[in-house]
Amino acid sequence: MIMSTQSLIQRWKSEGYEEGVQVGRLDSLRFTILRVLELRFAQLIPVECVAQINASINYDVLGGCFDEAVTAPSLEWFLGRFVHLCEVQQQ
Repeated sequence: MIMSTQSLIQRWKSEGYEEGVQVGRLDSLRFTILRVLELRFAQLIPVECVAQINASINYDVLGGCFDEAVTAPSLEWFLGRFVHLCEVQQQ
């Protein structure tokens, strides 16, 4: 069955909306992770770490990073765990 132009446009809008929601969730989580680190440790976050967080597209990995940011005893400890989480993401 051939989809009408109106139905096709509606489907594209719906898919675009869902994709926008997912991007928004990732951006929000990235911002939250970096904000938690800044507030907890009152230090500049290494540029490489910021870049890696901002490049991550895996919500589960970012969720793990958030958990680590909230519970890490130090920024150095977080950075070590973060490297491990990024390695897991690449597998």
